[in-house]
Amino acid sequence: MIELLMSSIVVTHILQGVGHMESRNNGVLGGEELIEQAEAFLRLCYRELGKSEAELSDRSKAVREEIRRCGTYCHTAEELAHGAKMAWRHNSRCIGRLFWHTLEVIDARGAETAS
Repeated sequence: MIELLMSSIVVTHILQGVGHMESRNNGVLGGEELIEQAEAFLRLCYRELGKSEAELSDRSKAVREEIRRCGTYCHTAEELAHGAKMAWRHNSRCIGRLFWHTLEVIDARGAETAS
């Protein structure tokens, strides 16, 4: 569900797996490909957020280990929020994308009920 509230948009999407990238053995996305995509996202995200190289290195290492161990990884709340803003900003077909910086993301991945 997406609600428009005054000048900001609040995303209250409750879905299992939102902000969660998964490696699949059926040829869709292999572990090494997922690692490459995750690291590319992290480099761009952390650069835009003004994070240090040390922070990027530490997070990349943790993501690689999590993917190799579990075949998947979860975005931090900050990565999820900034990734949603990046996606909106880069959507050339969206007339409202000029307001990408006003997007307010509510991380409801841990929610068990709609309320």
